[in-house]
Amino acid sequence: MLFTTIPAFTFLLTSLATLSAAAPTLDVRQVNARSWSEPEEKYYHAVGDRVARFVRTANFPAPPACNIENAPMNRGALPPPSPGLVLSHVVVGRGTQNFTCDTTNASAIPVQVGAVATLFNSSCIAGLYPELLSLMPPVAIRHAKPADADGLAPSNLWLSGHHFFTAGGVPFFSLNSRNGDYGQVGCKKDGATPAPDPKNVPWLKMSTAHLDGIEATYSEVYRLNTVGGQPPETCAGQKDHIEVEYAAEYWFWKSK
Repeated sequence: MLFTTIPAFTFLLTSLATLSAAAPTLDVRQVNARSWSEPEEKYYHAVGDRVARFVRTANFPAPPACNIENAPMNRGALPPPSPGLVLSHVVVGRGTQNFTCDTTNASAIPVQVGAVATLFNSSCIAGLYPELLSLMPPVAIRHAKPADADGLAPSNLWLSGHHFFTAGGVPFFSLNSRNGDYGQVGCKKDGATPAPDPKNVPWLKMSTAHLDGIEATYSEVYRLNTVGGQPPETCAGQKDHIEVEYAAEYWFWKSK
């Protein structure tokens, strides 16, 4: 599916502006004197490299086309998408994994009751700059959760929609915002694999869950490249409701 080229071009320009604000030149070796975290340092190195290559192209400043059907998806050990599906949308989610605790029992284990996240359009980034997409969740988790009116720091990605759980406990994705209507889907878990770092929530493959009155746009959704989201091991010293911040990539697949 062909997407507008503007978000990807805006992404590079915004990242470039952020990098420029950090130092008078684009020499990232000079910028490294700042107290950046390792994820931020990797991110800005990659941005600087991509910008340098982009401005050397013959058609600069015209942005490149953005077809994501063949975007590389690192699914780890999860099963592949089902036959007959095509990649349609990619977002970076930033929010919280939510849990309850029995505060009368210090040895009790937190129980997950849902998640809430704001979703930001990363489709063109997945298609054009996959190495940058993989760096975004580790950087996003280090910035405050954005309001709907804000883009996702540090690159100001455009809002795609929201992720939440229904009253019946179904994970739901509403990809509808002022920037466009990309559909909706309720999900059920089809597969899970531990994240490479156990401090991060597992990677998931999800399929459509039937919800009365809801026509699902997508057939399968992947949660990948997670950062954060794991609860404490026990409820000792915890409140009865725990929100653990996380970031992740979500990949949406639908029928051709």
